[in-house]
Amino acid sequence: MAVPAAAQQVGRFLVEREIGRGAQGRVYLARDPRLERTVALKTLRLAPAQGTGTQDRVRRLLEEALHVGRLQHPNIVALHDAIEQGGVPWLVFEYVEGRTLEALVREGPLAPERAVRLVRQVLAGVGHAHAQGVLHRDLKPANVIVTREDVARVMDFGIAARSADTQQPTGSLTGTPAYLPPEVIGGAKFTKAGDVYAAGLLLYELLTGEPAFSGETVYAILHKVGSGEVPRPSRVRPGVPERLDSIVATATARDPARRYADCEAMAAALAEWADPAPAAGEGDGSRASTVAFLLRRMRHKSDLPALSSTIGSINAIVSSEDQHTNVLSNAILRDVSLTGKLLRVVNAAYYKQFGGAVSTISRAVSILGFTRVRNIALSLVLFEHLQNKAQAANLKDEIAAAYLSGTIAVRLVERSRITDAEEAFICAMFRHLGRLLVAFYLPEEAEAIARAAAARGEGGERAVVEVLGVGYADIGQGVAREWNLPDVIVRSMEPLEAQVKATAALRQDTLRTLADYSGRLSDLARSGDERVRQAGLDALSQRFGGAIPSSEANLRSLVRESVEVLGADADFAAAGLAKADAVAQARHFGGGDASATLGMDTLADEAPETRTLVDEPYRVPAPGEGMPVAAPDDPERRRRLLSAGVQDITETLAGDFRLGDLMPMILETLYRAIGYKRALLLVRDPARGSLRARHGFGEDAEALVTSGFAIPISPHKDVFYAAVSQGLDLCVEDRDAENIRHRVPAWYRDAVQARGLILFPVRVKKRVVALIYADADDPALLRYRPEELSLLRTLRNQAVLALMHASS
Repeated sequence: MAVPAAAQQVGRFLVEREIGRGAQGRVYLARDPRLERTVALKTLRLAPAQGTGTQDRVRRLLEEALHVGRLQHPNIVALHDAIEQGGVPWLVFEYVEGRTLEALVREGPLAPERAVRLVRQVLAGVGHAHAQGVLHRDLKPANVIVTREDVARVMDFGIAARSADTQQPTGSLTGTPAYLPPEVIGGAKFTKAGDVYAAGLLLYELLTGEPAFSGETVYAILHKVGSGEVPRPSRVRPGVPERLDSIVATATARDPARRYADCEAMAAALAEWADPAPAAGEGDGSRASTVAFLLRRMRHKSDLPALSSTIGSINAIVSSEDQHTNVLSNAILRDVSLTGKLLRVVNAAYYKQFGGAVSTISRAVSILGFTRVRNIALSLVLFEHLQNKAQAANLKDEIAAAYLSGTIAVRLVERSRITDAEEAFICAMFRHLGRLLVAFYLPEEAEAIARAAAARGEGGERAVVEVLGVGYADIGQGVAREWNLPDVIVRSMEPLEAQVKATAALRQDTLRTLADYSGRLSDLARSGDERVRQAGLDALSQRFGGAIPSSEANLRSLVRESVEVLGADADFAAAGLAKADAVAQARHFGGGDASATLGMDTLADEAPETRTLVDEPYRVPAPGEGMPVAAPDDPERRRRLLSAGVQDITETLAGDFRLGDLMPMILETLYRAIGYKRALLLVRDPARGSLRARHGFGEDAEALVTSGFAIPISPHKDVFYAAVSQGLDLCVEDRDAENIRHRVPAWYRDAVQARGLILFPVRVKKRVVALIYADADDPALLRYRPEELSLLRTLRNQAVLALMHASS
């Protein structure tokens, strides 16, 4: 809509130039001669509406502007006036120099600290509006301007409405589709919860650099918003802190009642992340504030958020026993190193009792159980992260000492059978968390602690408090709480102050005792000073003699056995930890040769074919990518992975199994071997007349399962009905090819972004009861050699056998 050409004036405002335009209208820079100030003049384009005259709509909009004009807040762009000229409404805003969040995020994601600060400012402005009875209704990056001082100002409350009058005309939607809350799309009225939802989407977009929902058409976007879940930001941008994942999830919950109660509640959650309050039981205020300060320093390191996100996501999944196996498997598969290491653990001599080589994470989870996977995964993730970069010798010593502590704890459990070995291992290792994090993230302070300890000629704990103001345990527990680690691990980091007279009755107290004992013995063994060792032996015996046999001969034997166990750990040797000084000193303490080196020759008892299988590198795809696990030009590897999966599943079928464990194993084999973008198992739902997704791997597979993605089985001339009705294996290399595009339904195109797909119906007694679906963007991944196709059909047939067994 153009400014009147004759006067280039609207009311008393003199228009200078156009400075922006959007779907609602145009924005001009103008001059107010009466008050001698620059303003932003916005014209609104009124869309056609049935049953309402233009003049009535203009009148209501100007009345609404009166309410918006009363909003005065540092984080709101003020509305000065609203006028009508030639039947056209014009809004006069305060002119603010700066850039919109839309422009900023176009350059890439914002740092979490900056994103949180800006969203808190947005919430302050919108919360003030809510208190005045005004909703925004179109909160999005384009409607937030950031000043030169990096202050967020919310603008364009032009479509806002008073809270007391929020009913929309039937069938109408007010706002931008990608930022509308699901309940409004479903026909509910817009409330404060809708603005909270939009603020969550805003935070997601600033953290990831992309909107949560997008599509080629308005319908496609509305379908995704109405049926999908907002992904965790860390899935799109690894490194986003796990706590921010949680805040986004709460703000964007599909059920408005589960969101933050108001803007103030969400702002408080963000404030707690930015400046954590002391946790209950953390000690006096001075110690708590010191821990918080050190944690803030560590967060500024680029890789701590990534570590926190990985540990947090795995821990969150496995802490819920009723989740599907494939949800946990998906989380692990995203971490290449963790996947390989977990498979090696399951295939190690300790677990050979389960028979054969395990080739999928799904079976590993079913064998070990959720709790054991948590214990293994948490320790592997932490120590793999710390080994990722070239580190100083002292850090390798700390890592080796932590491993030694865990191994000592396991040996104690094996001798006494007083608790679970894996839990004892992780509790003993994580007792060193604070020391490890200081060595890795605060190296200057770590050196100062070492100098102070050397000057005293004693243990380092007093030196730690002198340099940092708190102990290692305080730091470790602070990070562990932030990662939401189980309380039993957090408690195990706290040193025992009193003498232990008997074995603890409670499991968590037993684990804490084992962790403290193993940690002290590990520190004692790595000390090169024989006088310190002797004094430590006496102290250890006195402290724990009532609960754990602590004669000198017993202690040295325990350390010797533990060092020997470490020698059989391939990862320990491969990381160079076997050559750490701490290991040499511990070997000498145990009565061995300190100059000897642990090597790979100790692994002779491990099956070479197992290592060949699980050590091959692969990566899980980033969003929008294929998965080069087994590229078409490597048919032998593709065949080998398929064959290994078939054998793995055959062995599982031969024993007692749960259908919910076996089906993900079949899907994971397909997903890893071929490199599909996603793989889904859909099961017949007679009540709805459809095949509904039950398990999935790959890009947005979890979201599709959660949102109830389904394929109708009513008669339609499309590829899905053809596969189901005739029991045909169908492959579509390019859904937009001229000869097939009319057979690919619109609902599928809107729901799934993939160029090609393959369908394997699962028939039991001549009736299709399930469907294996997979897709890819690279047509080459959908072309198979005869042997590969035979193996794929074998996997489908194994699904048939499993379903027949379950129904018998």
